[in-house]
Amino acid sequence: MKGLGGAMRRPGIVDFIESFMDGKIGEQKKVLITQGRSPTTIHDTILWKAGKRAFDTVNSSYDGHITKEDIYNFFHKGKEDLIDLWNSYESEFQPLISKGILQIIPVGSQEPIQNFTPLSSSSVQLSECYELEPYIRTIDAVYESSNIRSGLDQWPFHRELVGSFFTLFYVEFFAAGAWMERVDEQDYALVTYWFERIDLFEQKKAAIKEQQAFLKKQKSKSMNNRRHAKGNEARKLVTDDWNRNRCSAAKAGVQYAQWLEEKGYKFEPDTITKWIRQYAKENGIKLR
Repeated sequence: MKGLGGAMRRPGIVDFIESFMDGKIGEQKKVLITQGRSPTTIHDTILWKAGKRAFDTVNSSYDGHITKEDIYNFFHKGKEDLIDLWNSYESEFQPLISKGILQIIPVGSQEPIQNFTPLSSSSVQLSECYELEPYIRTIDAVYESSNIRSGLDQWPFHRELVGSFFTLFYVEFFAAGAWMERVDEQDYALVTYWFERIDLFEQKKAAIKEQQAFLKKQKSKSMNNRRHAKGNEARKLVTDDWNRNRCSAAKAGVQYAQWLEEKGYKFEPDTITKWIRQYAKENGIKLR
């Protein structure tokens, strides 16, 4: 990942508002707009599309009137909130990490951490938030797995906003590389990771919901078929016996309701009376 060498040592390359706000030149031409007195354009479809979705998500949380100051606060406050979020899981994650059940590989390392690593503002600079991401991905993955198993949709954070935080960070991070056509597939994978993950979860959730609806429909259909079959069985028992021992349909309804119940069938007298009247009609039998 060429971009992780320090492309964002000078923050503020991309003007997010000029690049993504509806009606602005960046949005019209689908390009990134740089900041400064003489802004230039950066043509990169992947960065722009990812950034646009992330920006719109954040902008909607500001009622569509986000400012540059709001964006600045979003990043600085967001970093602090995510650090606090990770640190709050020490008691839950430490046993899992020590047993090797939960593996977290920090950026720049080949080996997973052996003990829970608390983070701080001094240890994670805003320009190096990629160092924070593996820890937040871990929390996200734990909850995603739990939600898929349980059928719930519960997260300890606003998932789209967290996704937007890292997406916009990487759009900014790789902007200079994109201008020099030096962004590779691994860089793009970082940019698109969060919303691809969110979309995939939504697809899985929809598939599970569809499967559950199908199984519920099949179960209902099966139960209806069983009820229908049982009704046919009871009806035949009644009409066969009544044909041998004919009595009035109304009287038979009461008698056969109790008779059927003793055999494990539960039907109302009125229903049984209708069976007998229909049977008599179909077979030309004159009722008394």
